[in-house]
Amino acid sequence: MMNDVHEMHLQRQVVLLLLPLIILLLAKSQPITKPGCQKSCGSVSIPYPFGTTPGCYYDESFLITCNHTTTTTTSNNTVSHHDHDLQKPFFPNSNVSILNISLEDGELRVANSIVRNCYATTNFTKLDPTTNSTFPLSGRNKFTAIGCDTVAFIEGYRGKHYYGTACLAICNKTEDIVDNSCSGIGCCEMDIPQGLLLNYTTYVQAGLMFNYTLVSHEINPCGYAFVVEDGAYNFSSSDFMSIQKRSDSTFPVVLDWAVANLTCQQAMTNLTGSYACLATNSRCFDSTNPPGYRCKCPP
Repeated sequence: MMNDVHEMHLQRQVVLLLLPLIILLLAKSQPITKPGCQKSCGSVSIPYPFGTTPGCYYDESFLITCNHTTTTTTSNNTVSHHDHDLQKPFFPNSNVSILNISLEDGELRVANSIVRNCYATTNFTKLDPTTNSTFPLSGRNKFTAIGCDTVAFIEGYRGKHYYGTACLAICNKTEDIVDNSCSGIGCCEMDIPQGLLLNYTTYVQAGLMFNYTLVSHEINPCGYAFVVEDGAYNFSSSDFMSIQKRSDSTFPVVLDWAVANLTCQQAMTNLTGSYACLATNSRCFDSTNPPGYRCKCPP
């Protein structure tokens, strides 16, 4: 009898110890969406202050369009269209899809395209991501160029200030290339400063410096450039050929977001109006990139 009581006591203690963890896991799994609003688009949760319809988002900068996409498959040289009712979130009037929204970190991940320039192309190839978003790039991204004779440029604006830089990837022979290294031999990467707006332009040209005289264009047919989240890409010499064969020619890019262009002190002067941290236990804290504030629950 005593053993049974002792066992029940232990079981109760285990439940009490696990209960906070269970509650935390359940809370993390639930998107914090306004009542009556769309909770997700495809596999992406849409938490407030974001939303897909009027009354569900904080202001127009947090509006997300949930688009239906059609997949196209090719079989025996025949192209067939199949509508699987796939949904993807986008910024309005944009070709940039949203991969993830984080309330905890104040970040969005979006799909950024690769720009390429191949042998015998005489002009620079450029890419302009089309988006109306005002959310800037995080400092946790890299500008990357790939090739044995590749020059890549990126330009845009940090607020009202122009920003531009270049990356040169070069190699004399493929034996010099070291996989997982992006120090300039076959692959060049550089940090991107916080605050660069997503409406940047990327240019790339292959063969500009040495006209493919160092490495055969059969080994390195194209030069590539892209912005990518730090750690999401590891360079390999096989990428000279494989990147152009990728079925998904995008990489994840991190954006920072914040509410309004006010400090918490300024925003809290309008508690009954535009102040966003409305929940009883919600706490306001200042954001530096971009300027503004975000709301968070206490631990």
